[in-house]
Amino acid sequence: MRSYDLLCRTMAADLDAVIMSVDYRLAPEAVFPDQYYDALVASRVFLSDELMQQYGIDPKRVCVSGDSAGGNLAAAVAQEVENQTQTFQRGRCMF
Repeated sequence: MRSYDLLCRTMAADLDAVIMSVDYRLAPEAVFPDQYYDALVASRVFLSDELMQQYGIDPKRVCVSGDSAGGNLAAAVAQEVENQTQTFQRGRCMF
């Protein structure tokens, strides 16, 4: 997570956005799909009505991104969350 801290802070400042970074478990200690479930649980908590209201997050402006394997996790989680909650609008979410 330390290697992404500066990048997340810079994106938050440049985009005037709230950035959530997920510290999911890594192999070899954790095996797939543990990483997916870590990212999914963290996203569900972050996208809860309580936290979105607390941080003033507009659900129509939520996007996800990731780097390397995290990009694959971000895409999978975004699809799952969209299918369950309609939080993301097609064509407006970046991966």
